[in-house]
Amino acid sequence: MQTNNSLNRSGVATGGDNSLPKTSSQWTSTIPAGGVITIPIAGQTFYVLDTTGQLTVRTDHGTKELYDVGTGKVCHPSDLFKYIEITNANAVAVTATVFIGFGDFIDNRLNIVRYREASVQPVADQSTDVIGNAASSIAASGNVVLNGTVPSSSYTSRRWLIVSNRDPNSSLVLLDSTGNFVSEIQKASSQVLFTSGYIKVANQTASAISVCISECWYKQGA
Repeated sequence: MQTNNSLNRSGVATGGDNSLPKTSSQWTSTIPAGGVITIPIAGQTFYVLDTTGQLTVRTDHGTKELYDVGTGKVCHPSDLFKYIEITNANAVAVTATVFIGFGDFIDNRLNIVRYREASVQPVADQSTDVIGNAASSIAASGNVVLNGTVPSSSYTSRRWLIVSNRDPNSSLVLLDSTGNFVSEIQKASSQVLFTSGYIKVANQTASAISVCISECWYKQGA
């Protein structure tokens, strides 16, 4: 997973590796008022993890549509995009974080507390850090427990987590603290969960599964 914070002179986000067809990426950029950027990453799904204002987004062959925090689009597997174009039609600069990958996405608008008024800059969210998990694979019949414990005293609680299943053939399952089924992450896809609590990522197959896991944490006193 990659995070990008810069634009080149033509307004194209720099960095990223588009050589692997089934990877996922996370991009953070500040778009000036009235500005347009292009994120040159191929995918099936894009998802707005965070933004300080509404965005107009289109794929390389799609139409422009408005998106806010917790919304995104999943294309048919036969209709993948090569890049997405983001327009900031607001009168002020907007900072946005967008997840790009493959598979289904979750609509979390009802789980995000955010106060907005028309044509008014929204109240700034509490500051956060994204920290990657050290696990790069889960052994056969193994699991990774994400119990919501803060990584240090610098943080108060988790905001969200992303689990990417990088295996082209097998699925992962998510379980709650009692072992009950929460959801399934199908092959070569990702899920975003807005939860501060316990999640177990389990491999119930007979072979190891490659994964990429990251968690977003609220910063103490920020």
